[in-house]
Amino acid sequence: LGADTRVSVLGGWASGARWASGTARVRHQAPGGAAFRGEVRGRGVQDVGQVTGLDPLLNSISTLLFGHDYMDPYQVDGGSAGVEWWRGGGQVVSLEIRSERHRALQQHWFSGPMGDPEPFRPIALVDQGERTVVRGEVRGPFLEDHLRGLGGRIGVEAGVFEEEGIGRLTGALALTRRAPDGSRRRSLALAAGAQWGGIPLQDRFRLGGMGTVPGFAYRAWGGRRFALLTGELEEALVPGWVTLRGVAAAGAVGGGAPPPVAAIPCLDGITCPTPRPPPGSQGPSGLRTSVGGGVGLVRGILRVDYMWGLGEDGSGAWSLSVNPTFRPWL
Repeated sequence: LGADTRVSVLGGWASGARWASGTARVRHQAPGGAAFRGEVRGRGVQDVGQVTGLDPLLNSISTLLFGHDYMDPYQVDGGSAGVEWWRGGGQVVSLEIRSERHRALQQHWFSGPMGDPEPFRPIALVDQGERTVVRGEVRGPFLEDHLRGLGGRIGVEAGVFEEEGIGRLTGALALTRRAPDGSRRRSLALAAGAQWGGIPLQDRFRLGGMGTVPGFAYRAWGGRRFALLTGELEEALVPGWVTLRGVAAAGAVGGGAPPPVAAIPCLDGITCPTPRPPPGSQGPSGLRTSVGGGVGLVRGILRVDYMWGLGEDGSGAWSLSVNPTFRPWL
């Protein structure tokens, strides 16, 4: 539609439930640095929580080959409209209004498609209903050169879920330092948030396992407040191809959440089987920490680490991730 306007249409097919899903997006770049965007979703699939456990492409590979699915999906119908302003220095200010209907999904697959005898974990419960929110965000680099970087974002959200007011404040800050020859990189990242009002279960902060603090049960804790600190040290072993990594993570989530309901109505009036969360699910976590190390491959795009959760309920676990720069393409 011209150099200033871009349209994308995505579609999918749920093989178990036998229904199609689709998303249409449009983005228009206006003179002066402003960009307008819109989105419409029909039977779209979304993951619970604020942090993705494993990027979509890697999660599909993990599900097919190893029978481990790190997504807790629910269905979204609705749309959004927003505008972004690009400021000098690379900062972006955005404002968006979003109106959606959230519905639970029935679990049709209970074991890996490649014959893995280990059953899938049950998907997380969600609250069904209408959700309308307005969100504002400021993000971008505050300092960036070939040796160091400082970036972050802060977001504020307010609206209603099933006629009850909801609000959320989130923020993140990341500091990176690099050696002049590119052989070493050190980074420290902090993320935190708080929520108020009738926040649905699917929007609560989750902690534990892949994507947050590896070495603990996946998404074992949840609540209205969270903080997560992650530190990384990388040293080039084969420049451009292999780096050695040291990683440490510490996080906590609190504020509690309502206990799961006994059963939830699904699509077309079907009643889903009740997922049985692990003990402590949706409750405060206390401080959880893990340490470990591994390798980064192909300029650090793919990262494979082995992490140990510290404490009585911690254990050793593999952690797979990608460089955040490449996540929009996965």
